[in-house]
Amino acid sequence: LSVLTTLMDEGYLRGKPVWVTEFGVATKDVPNYHFFRTPELQKEYLFDALPRVRATPRVPMVVWDLLQDNRSWASGLYNEAGRP
Repeated sequence: LSVLTTLMDEGYLRGKPVWVTEFGVATKDVPNYHFFRTPELQKEYLFDALPRVRATPRVPMVVWDLLQDNRSWASGLYNEAGRP
């Protein structure tokens, strides 16, 4: 985030807020996305990322990409069966 905001501040986006959208970590191989990590790593990445963005005043919003997994995408906070 510091690199991004530094670059933004070099141009016309100086001081503008940053929205972190479609943030997520896939937990299984799906047809549309073949890069994935274990659910344990997903949790670790989430618990690492949230304090970072909360500590950055320029980030007023973070959007996790998907609440629940589906056949096409697997970065949900819940799997297809509804389990966290």
